[in-house]
Amino acid sequence: MRTERLVPALAAALAGVILASCHKEAAPRPTLPTGSSAPLPADTTVRIACVIGPADGVVPHELAVRASASGGNGSFAFAWSFGDGASASGPDVRHTYAAPGTFSVTGTASSGGASASCRDTIRVHERLINNCRGFGANGPAPLRVAFVAQANYCEDSGCRFAWDFGDGTQVAGKGLMRPEHDFVAPGVYDVVVTAQTGAARDTCTVRVEAQ
Repeated sequence: MRTERLVPALAAALAGVILASCHKEAAPRPTLPTGSSAPLPADTTVRIACVIGPADGVVPHELAVRASASGGNGSFAFAWSFGDGASASGPDVRHTYAAPGTFSVTGTASSGGASASCRDTIRVHERLINNCRGFGANGPAPLRVAFVAQANYCEDSGCRFAWDFGDGTQVAGKGLMRPEHDFVAPGVYDVVVTAQTGAARDTCTVRVEAQ
């Protein structure tokens, strides 16, 4: 048959022919010198964190400001504006206000052509003024009276209030603005409360009549 004759002929034609497969080689990856790493992109954004205080006070009021920064080129210049025409430079600065008023404080950190700022409002008062009242300050003994004292400002740490109820009882504490007190015996009592913060202080008096 023809088929039988073709198969040996084809085999003879392919004799000595080597069959090979082909594939495309991938481009070689760039290599870095031993011990080195790829450079990181530069962080050109500047970030600032500030501490400014106390936020209120009485003249002369000393303000402390402090700032830290990150980003940029790693080297920073700090500038401060205190809102009263005064300015300063550096990460840790103090400033004294000689007159009452409301002032806007701005701190700026600059690095490599970029900058960031922080702001706060400072209130400086002429003097500390303490106001006080007594609720239910007249009536038959035993008489319970609710008191309230309020200063026109307190520093960030808060005002300390000292109460003398006029019957031999005294209490004091930071933020003690609303105490209650029982007047057991009949009589007239002058209750004196002193508010103090820093070097500033003021007193206020409430008269109690227990019948």
